[in-house]
Amino acid sequence: MPSVDSDLVESLFRHDEYLTARELLRYLERRHPVEGPGVPRDLAEAYAEALDDDADRFASSLDDRVTDARTLQPGERVFEVDGTLSYPASWHEHLADTTDLSGYAEVMPESGRLPEDRVD
Repeated sequence: MPSVDSDLVESLFRHDEYLTARELLRYLERRHPVEGPGVPRDLAEAYAEALDDDADRFASSLDDRVTDARTLQPGERVFEVDGTLSYPASWHEHLADTTDLSGYAEVMPESGRLPEDRVD
């Protein structure tokens, strides 16, 4: 199992009483450096274990949310991108070569719209 950053674990303990799987992934993607997009599942599971989270409940929560869809989906979805868990693949592709904030502002609202004929 990968090693966790004890300072991040301490910060997570102070963050909230409970983080959803998606919230934990967002936090780790921003603060625990890994090569490439996303967070490896085993790293997320290691942090959940360090936080004394129920391993089976966390794994089940991830399983219920993981999708290989390339664009944003409704609900608390987690996207599998090149074997890691992350934001939608289309976001990574569109933003891979930019640091321009306007590029980020463009892709997020576009990806957030559901097709008009879709009924949730």
